[in-house]
Amino acid sequence: MTTSGGGGLNALAYAVVIFAVFRGVDTVIDAGALMRRPHRSALVLWSMVAVPSIAQFAVPAIYDALSRQPDAIRDGHEWWRLITSAYVQDGGVFGTVTNLVMFYIVAALAVPLWGGLRTGGLFVFATAAFDLPAVYLYPSAGGGNSGATFFLATSVLSMLLVRGLTRGVVVASGVAVIVGAGLVVTGDAHGLAFTGGFIVGLALAAVTHPSATSAGSATRPERR
Repeated sequence: MTTSGGGGLNALAYAVVIFAVFRGVDTVIDAGALMRRPHRSALVLWSMVAVPSIAQFAVPAIYDALSRQPDAIRDGHEWWRLITSAYVQDGGVFGTVTNLVMFYIVAALAVPLWGGLRTGGLFVFATAAFDLPAVYLYPSAGGGNSGATFFLATSVLSMLLVRGLTRGVVVASGVAVIVGAGLVVTGDAHGLAFTGGFIVGLALAAVTHPSATSAGSATRPERR
């Protein structure tokens, strides 16, 4: 199992799921409006990842201090790396820009639906859940927020399924589940993030009351 993705086809699969999430949410809320005017909490969450991710290019020590290093975590007990690895990037300039763009989209969609605190909590939980296997099962050093972003993205879809079915959400959920399963089969750990987020979103939405959309005028009439 790899945490670094698998080239162009895998990148296309990630983009397909993010687009499916956008279209699914757009059947409930005006997703375009959320992109143009994101909630303040979404901007805060995004900035917390963006600032160190960009700063690491000028100060490489930031990456060294925050990235996932299995030996340092296991032997040096530097447990913070299980969380802070999402706040730096190991994919160079292109990977950093891609991860930040995807996180901006997902955070802007998630905050009005989950609420700011739940969104932040899911992001942190997903980071640790993605990193633990990468430390103890298939050791891999690195950094990046993609796993947590994908987890959060599919949790939004499954939460919408619990709130009420729409054709767009059902189709988007099907795409996410199929792509996630396909990535798992090919050994891409991001597939676990897609499927894990979907399952956790279902469970959390079933036992809690997801935030009513704070987008107000952006709410769409339900389309079945």
